[in-house]
Amino acid sequence: MEERPFTDPKSAPTLDALHETLGPAAAFLDELLVQTADFRRAWSHSKRGGWLDKVHDGKKALFYLIPLHGSFRSSMAVRDAERDTLLGEPALAALHDRLAEAKRYSEGWALAVDVTDAASWAVVRALVGRLIALRR
Repeated sequence: MEERPFTDPKSAPTLDALHETLGPAAAFLDELLVQTADFRRAWSHSKRGGWLDKVHDGKKALFYLIPLHGSFRSSMAVRDAERDTLLGEPALAALHDRLAEAKRYSEGWALAVDVTDAASWAVVRALVGRLIALRR
């Protein structure tokens, strides 16, 4: 696992610190914050992985945002019915192989996508948008 930028258990990342660490990917984070404004957020810390932001509806996570150096990861559990739907979505073709081969956990199919550039952001934006629509 790569070294995570925010590991101090006493200090959750601020938006300014995230912008500085993410660099150009911070613009994609800002768009994601707007896209998920109706959801709650909860930062939590683990010894192994540092800080991550759970974006949730009050019960279940939509995804976890994991800050990295120069990028961020969107990690989620895709439910069975959602997986079947997403595998048929042409806009998410870039994820079909990864989703088809994903490991199944009790929460769903594990999927993580790093946002490093406009192309990867477009995939995550479409995925999150579709999951929001499916869960309403």
